[in-house]
Amino acid sequence: MQFWLLAVLLGIIFATGGSSRTDEQSLAILRPVSVMFLGIALSTLQAKHFRPYYLPLVGLSGALGLTITHVMPLPIATWTSISYNTSLVAISQLIGNDGIWHQFTLSPFDGWQAFCALLVPLSIILLGIQLSQREKDLLLPFLITLAALSGLLGLIQLGSSPTGPLYFYRIGNNGSATGFFANRNHAATLLACLIPMLAAFASGRAETREKQRARELLCLAIGVFVVPMILVTGSRSGFVTGAIGLAAAGILYARPKSKNPLKDQPDLIAKIRVLGAGIVLVLGALTLLFSRDAAMVRLFTQSLDEDGRAEFVSVSLGIISNFAPWGAGAGSFVQAYQLAEPNRLLDNSYLNRAHNDWIETALTFGIPGCVLLAIAVVFYLWRMYHLWRPGAEPGSRSILSRAAGVGIGLLAIASTVDYPLRTPIMIAVMAIFVIWFFNPSASNDASESPLS
Repeated sequence: MQFWLLAVLLGIIFATGGSSRTDEQSLAILRPVSVMFLGIALSTLQAKHFRPYYLPLVGLSGALGLTITHVMPLPIATWTSISYNTSLVAISQLIGNDGIWHQFTLSPFDGWQAFCALLVPLSIILLGIQLSQREKDLLLPFLITLAALSGLLGLIQLGSSPTGPLYFYRIGNNGSATGFFANRNHAATLLACLIPMLAAFASGRAETREKQRARELLCLAIGVFVVPMILVTGSRSGFVTGAIGLAAAGILYARPKSKNPLKDQPDLIAKIRVLGAGIVLVLGALTLLFSRDAAMVRLFTQSLDEDGRAEFVSVSLGIISNFAPWGAGAGSFVQAYQLAEPNRLLDNSYLNRAHNDWIETALTFGIPGCVLLAIAVVFYLWRMYHLWRPGAEPGSRSILSRAAGVGIGLLAIASTVDYPLRTPIMIAVMAIFVIWFFNPSASNDASESPLS
């Protein structure tokens, strides 16, 4: 039951959650649906489901708690005691609002949007931790299918009109291969995360040798398609994360053990031939695309200074001290940036994100947000060491947990130059990674049932 509920929810998220903007009409569908599924998950949650996943659940609860404190009205004495509100206090007094309670965040509406955005991963995790081990395994081919469909849609988009119906959002990189997203960088990040998932799926043992070969060929075919598609998106961050994902996939892949070791050698030879052919195809595609692909042009001919990102990050870093130690408040980056935006950067547009989620978190959530991030990084590294410790012989589920750890790392890297986790799709993918990453069955699973 929970598996099909989660599958339906993921389908709705992929259909409606490809934009990071808070004014997209599709959110009018996604947010209520997420709350409904969250209620269902809570109604069936038991203590045994919570125990193996208490670390990510406590972390997510901390983020929700911190966000809700930013949108709750504060007594006027408390609000006026916040140092960076000096100018806002004067404005409030001038318009006659000096006795009214105020929320902590500079933008209460966007603060509530930030809180609602966290309900999507919460609903995913609370449904996911109730799945049986078999159902958690089945999430892998399902998520691979959704990610591959996004790439396929991106390919079709390249041959369609930039103003046509295949682009789902009114503000986005129309004309590029964006797939289910509004932003090409987010589309490329999903494809980069797909590569280690393919390695994990190919490492699972199928019921028969024929099914095993079919699985490996399918993963290879999708991989051969994905690598050029990352380049076609024109995303520099996607190029980097894709290269890292490709390298990680080579390390992650472990040939499934046969019940009859004597039959392994011929199968290994055949597999090497298939992989060799795949490598040749990928290198051929890269060679054909290298001289004209948009990602290559942007990577080697356009600097970060030219598209303004380096300066945006520099200004955002300088603003952090203006709102220390508590931050400007959840969802308030736009308003905080406008208060300190240099005159030379003023034009008829506005900066919606810092294009570095680590910096934006420090700016909006201050020291408490940085502490939550630091704790998350520590537990991530601890879990990665546990999964990759010397002498550990991984089974198929350990490989899946490792692949999820790589996926989380790719999202963290992409977040240094972008904001992929601000989209419902990518935060949902992150939630699935967390379920696999902290899977208690990942240890000593060499003899367990294979991924299917």
